[in-house]
Amino acid sequence: MPSPAPRPQQETRTQGRGLSRGRGDPRGWRLQAIEARAIDAILARDGGGHHLPLWDYEARFFSSCFDARHCSARTTALTNPAMAPVDLVRRSEQREIIALLLPQGIGSQVSLLLFGVYIVLHWNYVTSELYPRLSTSVKATLWAVFLFTTAYELVQAADTLYWLVTVNHTVEHIFNGVALDSVIPLVAAFVAVPVQCRLAIRAGALLRTRWIRWAFWSVVGVGIVTGFAGAVLMCATFLMYVVGTIENIAPLSYNNTVSIWLWASAFVDLAISVCLTITLSRRIQGFNDSTDSLLRKLIKVSLKTAAYTTLLAVGGAIVASAINDNDVNSAYAHFAFWFPLPPCYALSLYTTLTTRKTVQQHLSRAYAAAADPNSHRTSIPPRVALDLSALNSARSAQRSHDAVVSSGYFSGPAAAFPAFRLAISLLEPRRRTPRQRTHAATCAERRTANGMAWTAEQAFGRLCSFGNIGWTIWNDLSVRLRCPRLAAHQTAALLAPQFVGSGLSLVLYGVYIVLQYQYARGDLYRRLSWPVKATLVLVCFLVTGYEIVQYGDTMYWSLTVKRTPDDIFNGVPLDSVIPLLGAVVAAPLLRQRWTRNLFLLVGGILVLAAFTGAILTCATGIMYFNDTIDNILPFTYNDAVSLWLWSAAACDVAISLCLAFTLHRRIQGFNANTDTLLKKLIQTALRTAAYTAVLAVGGAAVASATPDSDYNSSFAHFAFWFPLPPCYALSLFTTLSARRTITAHLAPSPSTSPASPRLVAPPAAAHQRATIDYSGLRALEGEEGPEVREEFGPDESTKREKEETVSRWREEQKKWTLSLEKAAAPHPDEDDELEEWEGRGRANRRGVV
Repeated sequence: MPSPAPRPQQETRTQGRGLSRGRGDPRGWRLQAIEARAIDAILARDGGGHHLPLWDYEARFFSSCFDARHCSARTTALTNPAMAPVDLVRRSEQREIIALLLPQGIGSQVSLLLFGVYIVLHWNYVTSELYPRLSTSVKATLWAVFLFTTAYELVQAADTLYWLVTVNHTVEHIFNGVALDSVIPLVAAFVAVPVQCRLAIRAGALLRTRWIRWAFWSVVGVGIVTGFAGAVLMCATFLMYVVGTIENIAPLSYNNTVSIWLWASAFVDLAISVCLTITLSRRIQGFNDSTDSLLRKLIKVSLKTAAYTTLLAVGGAIVASAINDNDVNSAYAHFAFWFPLPPCYALSLYTTLTTRKTVQQHLSRAYAAAADPNSHRTSIPPRVALDLSALNSARSAQRSHDAVVSSGYFSGPAAAFPAFRLAISLLEPRRRTPRQRTHAATCAERRTANGMAWTAEQAFGRLCSFGNIGWTIWNDLSVRLRCPRLAAHQTAALLAPQFVGSGLSLVLYGVYIVLQYQYARGDLYRRLSWPVKATLVLVCFLVTGYEIVQYGDTMYWSLTVKRTPDDIFNGVPLDSVIPLLGAVVAAPLLRQRWTRNLFLLVGGILVLAAFTGAILTCATGIMYFNDTIDNILPFTYNDAVSLWLWSAAACDVAISLCLAFTLHRRIQGFNANTDTLLKKLIQTALRTAAYTAVLAVGGAAVASATPDSDYNSSFAHFAFWFPLPPCYALSLFTTLSARRTITAHLAPSPSTSPASPRLVAPPAAAHQRATIDYSGLRALEGEEGPEVREEFGPDESTKREKEETVSRWREEQKKWTLSLEKAAAPHPDEDDELEEWEGRGRANRRGVV
């Protein structure tokens, strides 16, 4: 038996965060010596003595005591061969937990990202001119899909949050799952069914032969019903695993129901897409190149719309059909495929409904459809194929009755003593079993404090030759066993804010991606100066890097077996990088808004203070992890967070107030139209800072009010500042689109005008446009070009420039009105019409107001 580890000469406790034991803590040395001796005695299995049942104390207690802060498990295994099986158990359990939870984590986060994209597309469509023309049934379908998709995201986020914060991170509990898992596939089915029905109706309407149309609807209807039945069976199968009555429907297993749902979904997707492709291909007659080109575009749209839903459904179906339902390492691999399916189905619905815009853009007849308000019913419905039913989110099914856990009795040399249970399951795979009594309830029934203390002192006293150390270890262990609810509450309080902030950040990142793509394809982007374009690209790169880092950090805490409050409180080095990246994302945005030299100086100080606070947050996090926080005490982690967020909030509010004050002073009362425009710009400036300032102030207030060592509230500010970087990126687009607000208010373009050309606003007079000072607005966009002079300057060229602008605008207004009237009437020659509209588009690109 090895000699006890040397005891440090100076017993000084490290004053780290919370109750963690640092490198200088002598209890770490005691634990190493005690546990090494205990495991040596357990594995020795000498003869003699009578048998006692194993303790319900899992091998995770060993791994937590031999982590990197105390000693290396690999080094311990080399110096003490008896420790090798314990390290093997820990590594095996961690691998199984990763195999079980990683697919759901990936699918859940991707689903949140796509949900952000879906929100933007839904808002754009509802506020467009296409939405009022829809029938009541189509509008009801849109809002039903929106509600079901939102409900699905809430349910799957709640389920993922549970697996993130629970302290019961054993393989058995994860494999068996909880009742909330059974709800996810059912909610997903409610998203899929209305989308599939609507798209199938639109695709079948293109079939000219009546019996073929009804045959198509019948086949697709059978597929939709089969998919929905598969989702219902998934829910029922999971619940039967929970209550232990799965034998009633054997041999139907959980993965079999997943296969039914996903294969049916893929069949419906392919059937609708193939129907649209064949129908549109047969209409290509070769009489008109423009019409044939349009039909080919619609075919591409239909195939592209079905591509992502079909690939996800087929991939998940193949994985679910090929893997064994009782294999821990691959039983839940299909989660990564079908978890993002509901938002993908919702997105495919808008891809289909926006085909009218594709037709109008291709034929350059933006308002020809206004003559026939019912034309949406005969328009070509692009591809459709959705089937969501199979969102089997069930934390998958439970294990079967033959779960093998190595347990038994131990015989000691002189007096018997209890041994630790080593759950080694490398030789025989785990199987699903009905849920049994919880570990905490079993422990509560078995022991009393006096009995446990006497047993521990007897056992560890014979092992280590000093009973006081044995009592110290058992006292620490009994506190954990007798207070499971406290540990669970603390774990949830530490991890839940991070997950909430991370999920909201991913949703906002999806919104940001859509806005970035739309802005980059618009006319405003081409008119920006190269520094502003470089800022946009830099911000996109930094926000993407931030999302990757915070996603990796959230996934680490979802998968790791180190789930004690001490481990979570001390964190990992990756936690420290996130605040620094958040400040780097915000920095290039804040420098674009200064309008006065004094304000530039004050704003620069605030930006520097915010960036310094982020750096200090990163530094203190690393010091906590390395147990060197004493070097900068009493400066704590929450102090650094407060400095960062209060400075960021002050900067946001100062910028918005400066813009609002500057624009308000330019309201002269000469023209109601101009004054209304300035008031709108003031509202835009204040609204831009609202969400960033609210998040920053909320996080700063929470960080300032909570103590740094309180497990229950120390990390509550994570829920506020995790979404800050994408909010800063979104505020950039709100500012850069100010010129679009001006254009829409003063001179409506054909894309923003009412359907009828007679409702176009009359051109503004010269004195009306002369009251607008664009020099202040130019700072919002960074648009290149010569600087516009002030209105009432003495230069003669100013008047000449105004007159030329007004005359050009009036001439263009006449051409545009003539083109609208010409487009609204029947026109036999489409080629001449296209040339005219293309010529007008080139004139607009040359800078005509």
